[in-house]
Formats: sequence, C-alpha cells, structure tokens
Amino acid sequence: MRRIGALSPAATRAVLLMQFGLLLAVLLVSVLGHVTQSPTGSAALVTVLLATSAMAAQNALLHLQVPGSPATAVMTGNLVSTIIFALDAVSNEGARHTAAAAHLRNVLGLLGGFMLGCAVAAAFLLIDRDWAWALPATSAGLVLLWKHKAPTLTVLGGDGRLTEHYASDPAASEWPQQAGEHEMGRKYR
Repeated sequence: MRRIGALSPAATRAVLLMQFGLLLAVLLVSVLGHVTQSPTGSAALVTVLLATSAMAAQNALLHLQVPGSPATAVMTGNLVSTIIFALDAVSNEGARHTAAAAHLRNVLGLLGGFMLGCAVAAAFLLIDRDWAWALPATSAGLVLLWKHKAPTLTVLGGDGRLTEHYASDPAASEWPQQAGEHEMGRKYR
C-alpha cells in the first residue's frame, strides 16, 4: 500500500494526543517529583524518558506531514547544514545556488520556529525550572483544540478538470496515476 498525501485528520490527532499526554506526564513528574532538587533521581530519569518520547512523536508527525522537513531530533546538525546551504545560496554557481535556495525555502521557517521555541523555553526555565514544562504541555493542548483542515489532494480527471479530494479518502489508493496527473499539486511521471 502506498501513502498518498499526508496523514488523515484522525491519525494526526492521535499523534498530537499522544504528544500532549507525554508532555503532561513530564510536567506532572517534574513538579510532583521535584526533579530540579534531585536531578539524578528516578523522577528525573522518568522525566527524561517521557520528554524524549514526546520529541519522537513530534519528529514523526513533522516528517509525515511535511515531506523533506529536517529532523527535529538533530537540530544542531540541521543548523550547520542550513548555514552551509545559505553560503551556497549566495554563491554564483548556478546549480548549487538553485538547490540551496530551494532547501532554504523548505527549512528556514522550521529552524526559525525551533530557535524561537528555544529562546522562550530558556526564559521559562529562568522563571521556574519545574513548571517550565507547562509551556510545551499547554502548547500541545492548544494544538489539539485547534480545528485542523483535512489535507487535500489535487487530481486531474479524465475530463481535464482539477478536483480537490481529501487525502484520507479510502478511494484515494484507487485513483489512477498516469503521466500528466497531479499529486499534491506536483506534476509527476
């Protein structure tokens, strides 16, 4: 079975719910276990494991929803890679410049969001180290409350008209894929 488009709204919501649950558990263990007072204790270990699991859920969701996105689990390497691409983008070499510019268009927003998130998290850590976990837990909860628009797939029909279909439509796996048709707005052969 091939994957067409992004995750269905129900699957996206399930991953978001899992991430929210993990982050809420991190907050509870951190506050109730006084992790900052005993950073080598068992509560700290549980907090680290839960937080790592929440990051894994976020990383998986990002890759399933935004093909070609950088891994959120290795942002230092992504930042170095982006700097190299930025240097290539300002070079005069045609092919390198074009490829680098395309890469930067895909990742700069994600990296900017990551760096902004780091700055906000650092500010919250300065205020209260245990309760700082309330920020990601609350953010994940708000995302769950947000009404998501189901991803759509643009299909060129036999009559020459483009039509929008939900990517989670069960019939999507039966749509013909011939030269000249479009998948997710991209022409393919």
